[in-house]
Amino acid sequence: MELHAYTKTINDIFAANKKYIVPRFHREYYWSKEQVTELWEDIISNIEIKDNNEFHHEEHFLGALVVVGDDKSTVLNIVDGQQRLTTLTIFISALCEGFMEIEKKILSEAIYHNFIAGKDSDGQPYLKL
Repeated sequence: MELHAYTKTINDIFAANKKYIVPRFHREYYWSKEQVTELWEDIISNIEIKDNNEFHHEEHFLGALVVVGDDKSTVLNIVDGQQRLTTLTIFISALCEGFMEIEKKILSEAIYHNFIAGKDSDGQPYLKL
């Protein structure tokens, strides 16, 4: 088995036509409020709003995501990083809900279809995680 390391953005991970599978032998989601808050604060502290209301952010290492599968494969099994990936999915889902509440339906749907759900080559919908 070959091991390859790549630098990927959240967009690279979620917007790609990939399905991430958490194998059944993995433990259930167990992050505490403290761990979720720490990840949230890491993300938020890296975002700056400029005077012209534009967002600016620097690169930030969120941790490793270890998956099994060919990079060209559409299905990847998660070996490590499932807690972070699940938490990021929850954050993005909450963002979609927030946009729906303020009547930004098109933006909400775009985020949902780019980061939460996808369609396979047969046009069948699937959840990315």
